[in-house]
Amino acid sequence: DTDFRIDIGSVTLQGPSPLEQHRTCVAGQPCSFSVAGVDLRDGDRMMILDTCGDSVGILRWPNGPSLDASANVFSWGSTVAVTAPGGQYRLCWCSGGTTD
Repeated sequence: DTDFRIDIGSVTLQGPSPLEQHRTCVAGQPCSFSVAGVDLRDGDRMMILDTCGDSVGILRWPNGPSLDASANVFSWGSTVAVTAPGGQYRLCWCSGGTTD
């Protein structure tokens, strides 16, 4: 729009980027993977769901991992196996809190 001529700064949008990231886990094995993004922090959370925003988790998927921001890695533990049926699910992210 031609009315907006003065640049007064920038905005940083915290979150995963790009929004289409594809990862693979193997049934019967623990699952962990890195996630690319901007300003990802300790306490950010990831759930594997059929539909993001739906509160019903995937049966036999150990949900609720928090992000290790030093490595941008979400992990479902080193001993907890994913026993959900094979298929395609959605990676759903939630910020762990407010930003500065």
